Amino acid sequence: FSGVLRLENGGGFASCRAPLPRRLPTSATALAIRWRGDGRGYELRLRCDEGPRAIAWRAPMLAPADTWSTTTLELSCFEPVFRGRALQAPLPPPDAWTGIGIMLADRRAGAFAMAIAAIGWVGAGSARLSPNSPAM
Repeated sequence: FSGVLRLENGGGFASCRAPLPRRLPTSATALAIRWRGDGRGYELRLRCDEGPRAIAWRAPMLAPADTWSTTTLELSCFEPVFRGRALQAPLPPPDAWTGIGIMLADRRAGAFAMAIAAIGWVGAGSARLSPNSPAM
């Protein structure tokens, strides 16, 4: 995920998202992401639906520049938002998530780049995270 963040015309953010290839199991308590950042703060986002009024659930991620690291994000720490504004809403169960995304919203103009090697779930005493296995 890379590009140039611009501030003109209400800019200052960039995002990408995709459907989850498989639903999380109900035993999932966290997501683990193996990634390399550029020193900027990103958000991992989850969604239950893709409509124009859909709520996104975000969790912040920060990794040192140019270093591969693994970040574990507890599902209970995801915050509901709509167009950047925090909301009050109950956390959906793990198997309700249908989409995942990455957002950069630091409103700092300039180039950005991050890479993901693997994303997996953590729960019930075991984790699934391997660069050689399919995500989720």
